[in-house]
Amino acid sequence: MSSASVLGVIQVRTGSTRLPGKARLELGGRPMLEWVVGRATRSRRVDRWVVATTTSPEDDWIVDIAVRHGCGIVRGSDTDVLSRFRSAINTHALNYVVRVCADNPFVCPDLIDELCSRIGSRDYLANHRPTASTPIADGFGAEIISARALSEVGDAGASDRDREHVTATIAERTRNDSREAVDPELMHPYLRFDVDTRDDFEHVKALVDSAAITMSSTPAEIVRAELAMQLQSDLETLFPLNRSLMGAANRATLDYLTRIVPLRRYSVESGRRIFDWLVPPEWTVRGGEIIGRTGGVLVRYSNDHLHVMTYSRGVDETVDLEELLRHIHTHALPNAIPYRTAYYSDDWGFCVTHAQRDAIIADGGPFRVVIDAEKHPGSMDFADFVVVGSSKREVLVSTYFCHPSLANDSLSGVLLTAHLARFVSSLPQRKYTYRFAFVPETIGALVYAHRVGTDLGFVDFGLQITTVGGPGTFQVKRSWDDRHPINFLVNQTLESCGATYDVLPFDIHGSDERQYSSPGLRLNMTTIARDIYYTYPQYHTSLDNLHFVTGKQIAETLAIYCTLILEIEKRRVFERVDPVGEPMLRRHGLHDLVGGSVVPGAVRDTTELLLWIAFLCDGVNSADDIARHLGEPIERILEVCDIMVRADILREL
Repeated sequence: MSSASVLGVIQVRTGSTRLPGKARLELGGRPMLEWVVGRATRSRRVDRWVVATTTSPEDDWIVDIAVRHGCGIVRGSDTDVLSRFRSAINTHALNYVVRVCADNPFVCPDLIDELCSRIGSRDYLANHRPTASTPIADGFGAEIISARALSEVGDAGASDRDREHVTATIAERTRNDSREAVDPELMHPYLRFDVDTRDDFEHVKALVDSAAITMSSTPAEIVRAELAMQLQSDLETLFPLNRSLMGAANRATLDYLTRIVPLRRYSVESGRRIFDWLVPPEWTVRGGEIIGRTGGVLVRYSNDHLHVMTYSRGVDETVDLEELLRHIHTHALPNAIPYRTAYYSDDWGFCVTHAQRDAIIADGGPFRVVIDAEKHPGSMDFADFVVVGSSKREVLVSTYFCHPSLANDSLSGVLLTAHLARFVSSLPQRKYTYRFAFVPETIGALVYAHRVGTDLGFVDFGLQITTVGGPGTFQVKRSWDDRHPINFLVNQTLESCGATYDVLPFDIHGSDERQYSSPGLRLNMTTIARDIYYTYPQYHTSLDNLHFVTGKQIAETLAIYCTLILEIEKRRVFERVDPVGEPMLRRHGLHDLVGGSVVPGAVRDTTELLLWIAFLCDGVNSADDIARHLGEPIERILEVCDIMVRADILREL
């Protein structure tokens, strides 16, 4: 395509049907049209820009903005948008037209340039809406059409649909393979930034205002801000719920998560034995107070759920100070209310700050203690979401949702996992099948393993997602087998993202990786965290709250996990067709040596490499893993693997 052959046309009118006057509505103090014009005209490959509007006097203000940004003007029919484009073609000598709609305030000049560079001899390309070949957020791109094809639409007697939408017929009859590579940060095709309705505008306006989005913000910055805003809303909705191992708050949490991804729900009744554990009764709490000797309320459950120890039995007694203090729990941080549980005991207790404990001691008692709670037969609820890939081999992604009003542990992990599941399900192709599990911690993971049974036999490795929303640095908790490839892949991903991180070894304390890695399962589960459990002072206290954790911080960790998924998908993994013994290379036409001529330790020839690869291809090690192990270039490993596939020694998973 020549360097002087592209006209950009921005179509706009005040009298929009669904949201009249939307182009004039202000974002960040500027009319939305000015965002579109200002961003689009930064394209380096469009030679001339024209704003196409109507002859109506109500659109005169549009001319002022166009002129201020150096754009030409075409005015025409209110309803026949195609005629405005044809007028632009007749006025300017060109080969191609870039079409931009004025309801896309975040249109990206780089994506416009990409279309211009790739159109070649084709009639049409687009990247303005998500498709299988363009799995990016809606509202950043544009369309490019050859002037010849656009003229033919009119010459053939355009339909009313073409006159309104200009490119409808061309787009339908043209194969649109608009992108060779997609920026991973934009691969969220479920996000929308075009403005059709009042709700759309209010959403975009809130994004601009809350995240300081400007006319210079990149699509990646806008996507990160949008995800952060969504996660913040999720946090604020779910944080107040008093989750536990079982109960109504857990069911409400799963109900909410189903809005993000379509969860498959399960339940198991109280008293059921699962491996070595018993499913406990359900716990319902309605209130709790400590009342001093003069009738004043010293501690009240309604002020903070953590005040009543989780799974406390119901109590309504008068006790002296000594007895009460045996049931009082405090934390080293003076202003923190600790989180304590009594899942499998018949105890009761209150969790308080230092000031509240001091007030209790100063009161002296006697005290009336009331906990309106009961344990009763019920059910433990859990869920999963399985995203099927081309292979039966699976990646398990597990999180837990049993903590009350604690933002980092564990709500941040729950929300990140739901959003990661949405991301994975939107990928146009997947090698692996991904199994996302939402369970109560410890016994919930065991209940899930018991429920899905042999399905876990297809899992190659997994991710245990927890404590991902703190303000600190990243941490990696390695899987039980330090040599497993997932550990290297996690480190590689963090380094490619420019993240600093600390590495923690696997140990028997922690989260549900302990259950999934136990002898009967032996799954390698790793964690990327941000202020992982045990390491931050606010852990298991009321200070693990929405001041400590933000949607923005979770979104930053989500970006790391999304990148990790894409790296997992790049893995090329092979397994032996007949895995027992070494292959008889001569039978497959691959042995060209006299028997006994190979000397161990010499520079590897192809035959020795064949034997090594046959030995290492176990369906878990990837070609990259084998290349690192052997110190060979990945290109050579893949070349030999492909030879062995053709020889029916290996098959690619």
